[in-house]
Amino acid sequence: MKELFLSLYNNIETFILSIGYFGVLVTALCIVFESIIPIVPVALFFALSCMILGKIYGLIVAYIATIIGCMLSYILVSKIFRDKFHHFLSKKKAGRKVLAFVDSASVTSLTVIMAIPFAPAFLVNIAAGLSDKVTKKTFLISLLIGKAFLVYFWGFIGTSLKNSLSDPLIIVKIIIMLLIAYIISQIVNKKLGVK
Repeated sequence: MKELFLSLYNNIETFILSIGYFGVLVTALCIVFESIIPIVPVALFFALSCMILGKIYGLIVAYIATIIGCMLSYILVSKIFRDKFHHFLSKKKAGRKVLAFVDSASVTSLTVIMAIPFAPAFLVNIAAGLSDKVTKKTFLISLLIGKAFLVYFWGFIGTSLKNSLSDPLIIVKIIIMLLIAYIISQIVNKKLGVK
């Protein structure tokens, strides 16, 4: 499995680097697509964006692309697929619990979930899109704050889950990052008066 992932990574990297700056657009589109249908870990595309544009500009492109992708995913679920997903989940006990949890989510809890480096973004997008109470404004605010910390993690700390769990310094950095995301979301929540 590891060899397959490395081979896929090398092939994608070779292709994107071979097309030069057009690779930025391809990478951004891959990040958008990955937010909707996860095929390859988004960290791969963040890394490629940084390789092409450098760390700062690469992460700005990655941040914008992931915001666009997550919003598209949220809108697709909430406007087009909501009834089908909702009907399916409401039939199952676990599904009802997920729906109840998401319905009770605040800007702060959504922000912290989105800032967690290893949380599956597409599941958060789908759950928020299914919610009766997570508005577009609430989702966007949570997204803008949470993804800034996520992109920071992959750009400047960037490591695997296995390495993160074995290195206490990385765990401390993640906890600090999540606390800062929590504090900022609380401030924004009070200023804007969103749920």
